Amino acid sequence: MADPSIRDAANDLASPSLSDQSLSLPDEINIATRAVHTQLNRLITARLPLALPPRAPSPDLYVLGLSHFAPIYEQFESSWLALLKSSPTASYSSSHNALLARLHMPSLERSSCFQADLIHVGAPSAREAPSPALAAFLRHIKLSISERPPLILAYAWVFYMALFSGGRWIRAQLLGAGDDFWSQPADPDRLEALDSEKPNTLQGTTSRLPFSFLQFEGACDGEDIKAAFKTGIAEVEHLLSTEERECIIAEAGRIFRFCIALVDELDTIVTASSSLTRSNIADLEAERTGDEGEVNFILPTVPAKPGNRTAFLRRIQSNDIALVASTFCFSRIGLILAIVGFYAAWLVARVNGSATTVVH
Repeated sequence: MADPSIRDAANDLASPSLSDQSLSLPDEINIATRAVHTQLNRLITARLPLALPPRAPSPDLYVLGLSHFAPIYEQFESSWLALLKSSPTASYSSSHNALLARLHMPSLERSSCFQADLIHVGAPSAREAPSPALAAFLRHIKLSISERPPLILAYAWVFYMALFSGGRWIRAQLLGAGDDFWSQPADPDRLEALDSEKPNTLQGTTSRLPFSFLQFEGACDGEDIKAAFKTGIAEVEHLLSTEERECIIAEAGRIFRFCIALVDELDTIVTASSSLTRSNIADLEAERTGDEGEVNFILPTVPAKPGNRTAFLRRIQSNDIALVASTFCFSRIGLILAIVGFYAAWLVARVNGSATTVVH
């Protein structure tokens, strides 16, 4: 089972009355996960520079992160394929099968790309000996999807859309490190074996290692694949019950929290085996927080409609409501102070004007 603290922290993301059918499922996910999404964005953008020149002399830190996130894709993609090959059960109906079959796109699958990237740098997947946080996440994925197959939509939306949004920015940073930095010897025999097994997904991969998981075939660089996937969700989301939608939204929140826990664990691993300290990492986070704009790893945030203000607040995790409320209150306090200040200035000017008249 998943870490209880992570599981319980996400429980408030869903309740039977939260789903707003006027919004698409992806929009509901993005609104409900906005706070944890932003938190994870900041963690990633602050740490990526540590894995690249001039701070990093080799790709070792990048490889460490890659080996820990690759198994996540491998787990939910293998679970998806297993369901498509299975017969309907009490928890997996024929409509579930139709939904998952409609959304399954081999061109989106990333597992074989991750394998090729790891082979290129001579690193095993962390799935062979997962760290505690990763092991908990992988167990959670396997158990949750087996119990509620539609939850695959949460994993597909969060992790595939991340490749197209923040993934573009990450790819640019990785490419900017230069060929010399990435000149690690590949294992040609194993790469050839992978190519023969997955010719469609790995064709031409060897020229884009070790971050082929961020590359897509075709002239559109995956934008056509993304559009097709989003169209697929729009076509099938009506097959979901209200309860299933709420469970998917809640699971998306858990995904972000598991990822945040995994980043924290990687911090511990890195600081224990290098000269980096958590203070160094905190300094980088502070720098990134001050940057103009932030990298969005899913989609641009969806503005809340005036009529959906209550629903919007209810979707946010309970531990984030205080932050929203304080922001709301301070904005009102600022307005009140501005009015008071204007009135005080007007009053002083009035008194000074009266005094000048008396003197003259």
